[in-house]
Amino acid sequence: MMYFAIRLLISVIISIGLFILFIKLARACKAKYVKKNWALFLPTICALLLTWYILASSGPKCLDIINVLRDNYVVEQVEVTQLKSFHRVKLDDGRTYFYNGFKIELDPDKKYLISFTQWSHYIADIRAI
Repeated sequence: MMYFAIRLLISVIISIGLFILFIKLARACKAKYVKKNWALFLPTICALLLTWYILASSGPKCLDIINVLRDNYVVEQVEVTQLKSFHRVKLDDGRTYFYNGFKIELDPDKKYLISFTQWSHYIADIRAI
């Protein structure tokens, strides 16, 4: 699950960067360094973006850390319906899963037995049926 760990690290770095940007923008507004009125909304927009990113990307990956360390995955039998770009696959249940494209090769319209993380849907192991 090195792929999961790298994506988790990138996600956490982006979250920290957004948080630092939010702090800098909030301090600039508090010290009245802003020259334009619309710049007063930048901390709010940055906070909304940070919240969305944590809920959509960083949060689910952080919830899956313990399951990945314990090798505790959800196992299901699924059929691949559509291969998407950036190592994503859409399965017959309608959800999108992430996989390591350098290690796993998938064919559309085949059935697989997959092991994946519960919250972020990263495929750990896959076997053709």
